Amino acid sequence: MLDYERYRDDYEIDVELRYTLIHLQSFGDTTEYFKGSSETNSANIWARWRAPTGADFLQRPLRYVLESSFTTFFGPQRGALGFDNLASVGAGLELDSSA
Repeated sequence: MLDYERYRDDYEIDVELRYTLIHLQSFGDTTEYFKGSSETNSANIWARWRAPTGADFLQRPLRYVLESSFTTFFGPQRGALGFDNLASVGAGLELDSSA
């Protein structure tokens, strides 16, 4: 995983690039029907932008948050559920209740 973070008073940026490879294999004394193995791998990029709105709430700054993610699958997972990629985009407000 590669992670880039930049935190300033007026904004925060967080970007992560991740590659996942998982090997699954049955073990133990099981019947032939249940024996097997599989490999899953995917690549993902995720990003978040946070910045204050200028308003205070609960004695802390109210922040807006923008977030996005994109994942692509490889190997046996690719197309197994009817798609090869996943993407998401979101926006919201963040309250800090620590005060």
